[in-house]
Amino acid sequence: GMVKPALALSLHTTDAALREKLLSRAPKIGIEELVERGETYARATGYPIQYQWTLLAGINDSEAEIDGIVRLLTGKYAVMNLIPYNSNEGLGFHRPDWGQARAMLRRLHQRGILTKLRNSAGQDVDGGCGQLRARAEKKLTRALAIKPV
Repeated sequence: GMVKPALALSLHTTDAALREKLLSRAPKIGIEELVERGETYARATGYPIQYQWTLLAGINDSEAEIDGIVRLLTGKYAVMNLIPYNSNEGLGFHRPDWGQARAMLRRLHQRGILTKLRNSAGQDVDGGCGQLRARAEKKLTRALAIKPV
């Protein structure tokens, strides 16, 4: 069949300052503008934008974030993908427990946001999500590059 031109955008938070911290290498586009551009693309191609949200326990799984997602994505041609964080990255982030992740999924559904909960185990999370991994690897590489005098 025909390949569907699905576009995935890394969102991860509705808080601009937090997003800047989590995705330091992302283009400096405001979250609202990112979603507007995504919406334009989705309507033009007829394929919903896949928004990626790596769930970090106690960081982006709050009621305020749910409100933010609803504010941003209501009426948009979009799918929100919640991806529980893979805790083996060694960055001090933790994945929320599955029940917590499911509760967030349910609350978004109840408020009209098409949301999928993905199991990060065995899934290749790339793009912006890979930035967190890249940062960990860079730290590791730096640590390995320090040669004894």
